[in-house]
Amino acid sequence: MVEVLTFNHHYYPGYKSGGALRTIVNMVEQIGNNIQFNIVTSDRDLGDFKAYSGIKINRWHKVGNANVYYKNEVSSFFELIKIINNADYDLVYLNSFFDYNYSIKILLCLRLIKSNKKIIIAPRGEFSKGAMNIKKHRKKLFLILARVSRIYNNVLWQASSQYEKGDIESICMPGRVAIVPDMPPMPVSYFDNTRKKVDGQLKLCFISRISRIKNLDFALKVLSELDIHVEFDIYGPIEDESYWSECKLLIDNISNDVIIRYCGLINHNDVIDVFGEYDLFFFPSHGENYGHIILESMISGTPALISDMTPWTNFESHGIGCVSSLNNRCKFADYIKHIYSMNATEYSDLRERVNQYAISVLSDRSVKEKNIQLFSNEKSKVSL
Repeated sequence: MVEVLTFNHHYYPGYKSGGALRTIVNMVEQIGNNIQFNIVTSDRDLGDFKAYSGIKINRWHKVGNANVYYKNEVSSFFELIKIINNADYDLVYLNSFFDYNYSIKILLCLRLIKSNKKIIIAPRGEFSKGAMNIKKHRKKLFLILARVSRIYNNVLWQASSQYEKGDIESICMPGRVAIVPDMPPMPVSYFDNTRKKVDGQLKLCFISRISRIKNLDFALKVLSELDIHVEFDIYGPIEDESYWSECKLLIDNISNDVIIRYCGLINHNDVIDVFGEYDLFFFPSHGENYGHIILESMISGTPALISDMTPWTNFESHGIGCVSSLNNRCKFADYIKHIYSMNATEYSDLRERVNQYAISVLSDRSVKEKNIQLFSNEKSKVSL
């Protein structure tokens, strides 16, 4: 069996960090019998100051199909090299490009010990235009240093879609790019379509980390221009306090016709049920390499209104939602009004289409095979 030494900033029982964590959990659940994942991760969830309770750090634990090593949030080069040297692995899997402690530092350790094991890097949407515009000068400087140092020579880049492949190629780094879709969750059969849309009302939600890349402020600006009565509930960890302060200023200036509530965190196990309570998921993200949260909204039958900065681009051709450029704010507002004007029967039919589309995505067996091949095909290759 192929042994993969995986580095990810957060892992189960954490749930606040979103898509990258979900991707790894889904991989372990679905291909963990074919690929052995040995995961090195932080001892705490995103934004937490305390370690997980009941978990002993700096040792390996069996967690589902994976072996998981929970370490101190920040480790020295010596500590990381010790973990790497004592681990059994055929190749290394990094789930970020810009994360210093769980990608850059790991790569430097591997180069210091002159490891000849193949390295796969999944940038998880970090090279999208929206993501690159955040702290762009710092990122551009690091890319220049990375190219000059050649430490990324011979790595394999994992793109979750053709869309992300273009983003990776745009940064002009060495190495091959393989398109391997992110693992969705296991197929689910439960779908409740008994909830009825109420005429003259519209319930929207935003479920994600509250950070600049998720673009909550754009959603608030769109809502401020509406002349209909809507409710908008915001869920997710506040990752960027400064950005949240900007959003609160926008909320304070929105008319009384729009009711906005911050509802705190949701445990991942409850996300689909929460989606089922809403008429529309409003998610104008600056960039997603996959967008697990979008798929979860569709599993619940809740249509999504999203930006064109994700791989989900075919909603309108299937009649299941709306995708728009962030330069076209009016299109977002018009779609909200379109859902608002639907009667109960029209909306029920929409929910049925949305759910059926999600089931077709979850049932694509080729995704599982491509993920297995990603690691199996690289096992015999070495970095030069």
